[in-house]
Amino acid sequence: MPDPKKQTKKQLEEVEKRLYYHVFCEQMKELTVTVTKKGQKLKADFAIIGLSSKETIRTGLKAVAASPFKTVFVVDEKSGRVLFALSQNEEYVTAAKKKSPKNPPPPPSLPTSACCQVCKAKGGYACDALADGSCICYGATRGGGGGINLDDTLDKIAP
Repeated sequence: MPDPKKQTKKQLEEVEKRLYYHVFCEQMKELTVTVTKKGQKLKADFAIIGLSSKETIRTGLKAVAASPFKTVFVVDEKSGRVLFALSQNEEYVTAAKKKSPKNPPPPPSLPTSACCQVCKAKGGYACDALADGSCICYGATRGGGGGINLDDTLDKIAP
């Protein structure tokens, strides 16, 4: 894989389109979401801001792409607890990292995908590469577990 520092700006932009951040900060523990019965019927309309943790990772990535905020919160349906966010909004990711100033675990061995290399270059400490070329970059409070795929449910990558 080419070194991200040696890639052209256009190449980096293409890779960054497939980079999704896994964000968790302590304040998320304090947020719960309640959806009414009518809201349950309209849950597809809410996908631009939040998704059930029982949805697939593929659905989560599509929701982030469709969201005007480029961030979607993943919610446990039973408890209403916000588990984490998936985001492509770097300003939000930076702000969330400041709210959870934990030291990340040591970085894993050298990432193999270009997307994971960009993740590491941007300060991420772990990454899960997906079959479609996307990757989920962990850099706030959780390391990648590896072995995930697009059809796994979002709760598989919950902290």
